Amino acid sequence: MVVSEVASRYAKALFSLASDNQRAKPVLEELRALRTVFERDREIQQFVRSPLIKAEEKEAAMAKALKGSCASTEIEAFLLILARKNRLAIFSEVLEAYQHLTDAANGVTRGVVRSATALSQEDRGRVEETVSRYTKKS
Repeated sequence: MVVSEVASRYAKALFSLASDNQRAKPVLEELRALRTVFERDREIQQFVRSPLIKAEEKEAAMAKALKGSCASTEIEAFLLILARKNRLAIFSEVLEAYQHLTDAANGVTRGVVRSATALSQEDRGRVEETVSRYTKKS
C-alpha cells in the first residue's frame, strides 16, 4: 500500500506519543482491531469516506461511539483528531505507516514468501533465519 505524506505525519505523531508513554505496541494492536471493525462494517466505511458528511458530524459521531469504550486515551484522541480534520478516510494508510515505524524501532523487516506447497514450521524457521542473517533484522 502506498502511504501518503499526510498519513505518514499522523503516524509519526501517534508513534511519538505512544513511544513516550511506552505503549507503541499496544497502540498498534488497537489500530489493527479498529481496522478490522472499519473493514467489517459497510456503514462505517461509507460514513468514514463520505465527503457529504461534515467533519463536525464525524467528530461528534466518533466521540459518541468512543464514549464508554475500552479505547486507550491515545487512540481516542487520535480518532477524534482524524475526524475533526476530516481525515478518517486515511486511517488504513496511517496504520500502515505506524506499522513501518514500529517495525523500524524494533528491528523487524516484513516480507512475503511464496511457495507451491505449505511450509512446515521448520521450513519457515529456516527462511526467517536466512532473512535475519542477511538483513540483520528479525
